[in-house]
Amino acid sequence: MTRSAALALVLSLFLCGCSSIDEQLEAPVDEVLHSTKPAGEVAYCLLNSNTGTLEEYDNYYIVWWNNPYTGGVTLSFVVWREGTGSRVEVRNTGVVPGLYYDETCL
Repeated sequence: MTRSAALALVLSLFLCGCSSIDEQLEAPVDEVLHSTKPAGEVAYCLLNSNTGTLEEYDNYYIVWWNNPYTGGVTLSFVVWREGTGSRVEVRNTGVVPGLYYDETCL
């Protein structure tokens, strides 16, 4: 096995751990945050701080941070409307270390 083939194999094993959208939503919530900012403002700020996808529903937003190599979800946020502010549920697959969100979004 060549050096580049071995590296590709190791990298693919590391990256394939990213979960699908359904797996992320079914995963336990790692952190719950509260903000005085409106849900839409928080969701768009989280979206702009990383490469991702935004889905808007009646009472909440879902922000997905995607792994650019596999397309799998590495971090997700469900941003709920809560009074005049918002509640944010954070789910992390733990596959890619060092991921963090911009706390100024909250």
